[in-house]
Amino acid sequence: MKCDICSSEINPRRGYILTTKQVVSDPDYWKRVFQLMAGFEDQIENGLPGFVQQMAGSESDWVICKDCMSSLSSDKNKARKYFQDYQRYGKRPSIPGSGPALVDQAALVASGAFQAVYGRKPGSITVESNDDPIIGSIEFSQAIADALRTGDKDKFARMADYRVKCRDCGAVMPAVETKLAPDGMKCPRCGSQWFVIK
Repeated sequence: MKCDICSSEINPRRGYILTTKQVVSDPDYWKRVFQLMAGFEDQIENGLPGFVQQMAGSESDWVICKDCMSSLSSDKNKARKYFQDYQRYGKRPSIPGSGPALVDQAALVASGAFQAVYGRKPGSITVESNDDPIIGSIEFSQAIADALRTGDKDKFARMADYRVKCRDCGAVMPAVETKLAPDGMKCPRCGSQWFVIK
């Protein structure tokens, strides 16, 4: 069995399973991919829209090796348990949130990771500014909250560049000015977690 990120063989005792949404909404996944493809910056940039669409569109969950998992921010204990269930019962476990991810959300995160690695935004990806579809909502807010909580500004590159609009009350603000709560980013006006990119 091979890792769905780096294609290395997975130790049967040290594997993990994550959903597509968990993988493609994690900036560290994209950074890992860009590092694995070091030296091909132009090809990465040109092919990024199609690659993002392909990765976000994956119907099945991802099997991940220990090395790649150490780069990601998802719950490692849960991911290991899903892999152990897979090994024990011989079929993929039913994981909440399985299935394809939002392409626009994945594109946003990939673009931020590209900027963190290469020092500039990719010219091949533009983030739409309309309200449809919701980009990230709770998952997007969790990524920002995690970056703020750890103080790792590279984790979600250039957060100040992103303005968000509360879907419930319409307040518009820089992503970094939202209220940080234990369960994620919240609108300071109404307390909602539902945001779109403005």
